[in-house]
Amino acid sequence: MRRKKRNLKNRINEITTLLIPVVFTVGMVGYWLAFGY
Repeated sequence: MRRKKRNLKNRINEITTLLIPVVFTVGMVGYWLAFGY
């Protein structure tokens, strides 16, 4: 159970690491579009 919890934590950390640049890119594009308008 402890091992499973640790694996889940690692998976969440991995997903977060992958999501940060995506969210940052989307935020920059959204800001650029808003600034363009």
